[in-house]
Amino acid sequence: KERIRAEEEAKRKLKVAKKHNEELRNKIAETKAIVEAKEKAEAEAKETKDKLQKLMKQKKEAEREVKKMKEEAEQNSNKYSKGQRAMLFVIDTNWLIKEPEVARGLGDKIHALGLIKKVAVLIPRAVWRELDGLSKSARECKNNAQRAIRSIYNEFGRQSSFRTVLGQMDHEIYTDKGHHINPRALKNDDSILNCCLFFSRNQGSVVHLCTADKNLLIRAKVEQVQTIEKYIDAFRYLDQFAKTS
Repeated sequence: KERIRAEEEAKRKLKVAKKHNEELRNKIAETKAIVEAKEKAEAEAKETKDKLQKLMKQKKEAEREVKKMKEEAEQNSNKYSKGQRAMLFVIDTNWLIKEPEVARGLGDKIHALGLIKKVAVLIPRAVWRELDGLSKSARECKNNAQRAIRSIYNEFGRQSSFRTVLGQMDHEIYTDKGHHINPRALKNDDSILNCCLFFSRNQGSVVHLCTADKNLLIRAKVEQVQTIEKYIDAFRYLDQFAKTS
């Protein structure tokens, strides 16, 4: 009887030991799975962090490129005289955002009609500032602003004594005893209108302000500055001018 009890006790202990070992193996497997999951999560987090850093680096490089292009474009613009152009198309920001290649398109049209010594497209300094700000923003128009800057930059780089796409120089500002008594303090629409007044009143050019901004259109008309709201009309004016010049 004692031998039987001893055998039964040994079997019981063996069963308990087996159960303990099974539980231990399960815990080891669970721990291993947790460690592997943690390592995988850490690897994915590192990969995501690396991608984010790469994107941030690309964004900064793109912003530096746009800034450099803008600065070079303004410098190149100042190397060429506008001369006594009979007609100027002053382009507002909203035209360039909707049609980033509009300045180049008008410039090509001027070349095609043989009007390079008589007509030019002009980008006011205020428009440059607005494009620069929009090109760095998170707004939907960011890409178009960058496209417009690149397009105008390429036009400024044309090797010609009479370029057709020009930039407003720092000294090309209109001054009077009223609203324009301190022209350098003017911003946005006021500055764009001031640019138009300088070339129409001081230089004697026929200025067409190209904008879709209703308020700016009205203010320009009050100042007796000619306006164009639709792109197609600008090309029509060129065709008419070519026939009469």
